[in-house]
Amino acid sequence: MSDTAPTPATAPAPATAPTPAPATAPAPTTAPVDDTAPNPVPASATAPAYGYVAPAPTQPAPAGDAGMAILAGMGVMLVSAALYAGIVDATKWQISYMGVGLGAAVGFAIAKVGGRSTVLPFVSLLLAVIGVFLGQFFGLGLLAARLDGFSASELFLSHSDLVFSAWKASLDVKEVLFMAVAAYVGFILPKRVHASS
Repeated sequence: MSDTAPTPATAPAPATAPTPAPATAPAPTTAPVDDTAPNPVPASATAPAYGYVAPAPTQPAPAGDAGMAILAGMGVMLVSAALYAGIVDATKWQISYMGVGLGAAVGFAIAKVGGRSTVLPFVSLLLAVIGVFLGQFFGLGLLAARLDGFSASELFLSHSDLVFSAWKASLDVKEVLFMAVAAYVGFILPKRVHASS
C-alpha cells in the first residue's frame, strides 16, 4: 500500500464558444448623378416676399418721325383748308367753327405720325392757324371771283391784296375766338392722344 495520496482528477476546462465576427453593414449604393439635369430652385427663391409682385417691365413707346409728322400735318392742313374754302364759296358763309375741326384734324395727324416729340404740339398749333387763314382767304377769294365775274387765278395773282383786305374786314371777335380755339385744339390734341395711349 503506497503512502502517496491519490492526485485528484482535474476537471476539464469549459469549452469557449467561438466569438462570431461582427456583421459588416453593406455599403450604401449611390445613384448616379446626372450633370445635365437642371438644379431645382427652392420655392423661397422665386416666391415674392410679403406678397409683393414686381411690376412687369413696360414696353417703350414707339419713336415717331418728327419730319414725317410735319409733312402729314401740312398735307392734312392743305386738304382741310381747301375743303373749308369750298364750303365758304358754296354757302357764302364763313363758318367759324369749321376752323376747330381743321385744328383737330391737323393735331390728330401729327400725333399719330410724330410720336411723343415735345416740339410737335407747337407745330400743330401753327399749322392749325395757317390752315384756318388759308381756308377763309381762298374761300373769300373764290366767292368774290364768282360774284364779280373774275377768274380765280386772275384774282389771286393780280388782286390778292384786295382779297386780303376783304379777309381783314371780315374778322370780328367771333372769328378771332374760333381761330384761337382751333389753335388750342391743334396744340392740345397731340398731348391728349399720347396721354391716352
